[in-house]
Amino acid sequence: MEETQGACPRRTKARTILILFGLYISAYLAALDAGIVTTALPIITTTFGFSDSGYAWVASAYLLSNAASLPFWGKLSEIFGRKRIIITANVVFLAGSTISARSTSLPMLLAGRAVCNPNYRNSYLFLLFECKS
Repeated sequence: MEETQGACPRRTKARTILILFGLYISAYLAALDAGIVTTALPIITTTFGFSDSGYAWVASAYLLSNAASLPFWGKLSEIFGRKRIIITANVVFLAGSTISARSTSLPMLLAGRAVCNPNYRNSYLFLLFECKS
């Protein structure tokens, strides 16, 4: 039987379930990460003695880096493939979470938050696009 060029192979049910499981876990962890930091941020700022501007910077650090990194990660996923970039984004998220957890100063916490959140959210978007394609 002759295959038509450009036709997409059918996805098996098991593969679809695995993709959806990855999507759901990513969405859950992204929401959990945002919820935990938002809830704990007042305690974090008083424990470390951050000023009000430090509080605002911690709350918005990932938004700024997300706006800057989304096109970058999107282009990388076109070049190297989504699967590799999802794995890379999750490793970078782990590194950012570790930096945030071990932080002893405001700049260190800001760096960890700036690295961790956009990468995880971007990996969630890549999983969403994988599910649609």
